[in-house]
Amino acid sequence: VWIDLESAALNDDLTKTADYSLAIKSIQQLSLEIHCLTIEHFSERILEKFEALYGDVPIQITLEKCSPPIDGFNGSVSITRSRNLHLL
Repeated sequence: VWIDLESAALNDDLTKTADYSLAIKSIQQLSLEIHCLTIEHFSERILEKFEALYGDVPIQITLEKCSPPIDGFNGSVSITRSRNLHLL
């Protein structure tokens, strides 16, 4: 999430930064509530949650599926999605 953190950095002011615990708790809750087949859909819902929390700011996420159900494959798969990067 790209937001202006200069005031928080200069003044050590918590009210001028993003509360990342809200994002983490929101994703944790979403993971308990949602049932989906694709990481693409889950990533869309995460982006929606981030926009609800932080507004229309540039956002980029990478979502990794550690054990995809692919016969003979022991690796992971990931996708990277973004929104509002034109605002950078």
